[in-house]
Amino acid sequence: MGEDTEIAKKVLSNEKLPKDYYQTLILNESAVRALGFQSAEEALNQIIYLVLWGDDFEKYKIVGVVEDYHHEALKKAVQPVIFTLNYDRFQQVYYSIKLNAGANPHEALSFIEKSWKEFFPSKPFDYFFMNEYYDRQFKTERHFEIIFTSFAVVAVFLACLGILGISLFEANSRRKEISIRKVLGASVVSVLALLSKDNVRVILLSCLLAMPLIYFVSDYWLSAYPVRIRITPFHFLLPLVILLSVALVTSFVQTMKAALTNPVDHLKNE
Repeated sequence: MGEDTEIAKKVLSNEKLPKDYYQTLILNESAVRALGFQSAEEALNQIIYLVLWGDDFEKYKIVGVVEDYHHEALKKAVQPVIFTLNYDRFQQVYYSIKLNAGANPHEALSFIEKSWKEFFPSKPFDYFFMNEYYDRQFKTERHFEIIFTSFAVVAVFLACLGILGISLFEANSRRKEISIRKVLGASVVSVLALLSKDNVRVILLSCLLAMPLIYFVSDYWLSAYPVRIRITPFHFLLPLVILLSVALVTSFVQTMKAALTNPVDHLKNE
């Protein structure tokens, strides 16, 4: 910790660091593969020769490997990335400062601004938070998720209202049939199956018609992303089971009421 602090002070004060600090690299996984290594373990502590600054090859040691991450928007492929410390050769654009968990951002910013003006009095102090920067890159996907989820919830709710209305109409219009079936020995389960099979049939038919369209539209939309999931039968079976469950639960009260009604109430006037 003490050594890192001293290095940071030297960087901020424009002091030259030992050459060894400049000749080390940290790669991401894509850069490891691009350089021909089979794994991160194989790449660690290896010596490679690169032209990073100027026109001559220089020797560098790989001291770390980080996982691939989206430095830019999700629709852009992850590129090989090399991290190196070359303060004396590279014009500094910004400094990255990590705040400890639980730290007060306002107090930290005040201290950082004070230190900045102490070391760079002629340069203006400007800053941004990395989490907010990355959030802006993914804002489109977040908004799409919210909008799509909202419309899906509204559609399912309207569908449930329709199923409830159909179940109520079906139960009322077939009261005498249900009563006769119960007099002839039909069980509550068979009556429930009788009243529910039409709803189940309609849902299955609608799903069979919608699945091909959903598959092609989803596959086309996902093709814009270099890293994406693969659409499998599970992505269709799970929503189908959920829809059937919601439909049956929605119509359960009306069908159960019709199945448990005393047949005498509907047949006494016949």
